[in-house]
Amino acid sequence: TKHRKLTWIYSLGTCHINGKFDQKAIELIVSTYQAAVLLLFNTTDKLSYTEILAQLNLSHEDLVRLLHSLSCAKYKILLKEPNTKTVSQNDAFEFNSKFT
Repeated sequence: TKHRKLTWIYSLGTCHINGKFDQKAIELIVSTYQAAVLLLFNTTDKLSYTEILAQLNLSHEDLVRLLHSLSCAKYKILLKEPNTKTVSQNDAFEFNSKFT
């Protein structure tokens, strides 16, 4: 047992997050990285791409994939400005309080 090493693979984990939206609270089941992004919005309603990148210390490709899944997919938990289908470094993201 001395030669074993435990490695956490964050991309395989899931989190249950209780989101408090205008109409009601909804339990969201998201990946570990998606949860990290959403938790940033506990202290502020709006963040820029560069602010999120600095706080999470992820690669550009990983962050684009995460933000796209949260703001451009079927369920838009985050609102993106400008409202396009691609994520760029000049975008701003806002918590979607009207999500249902």
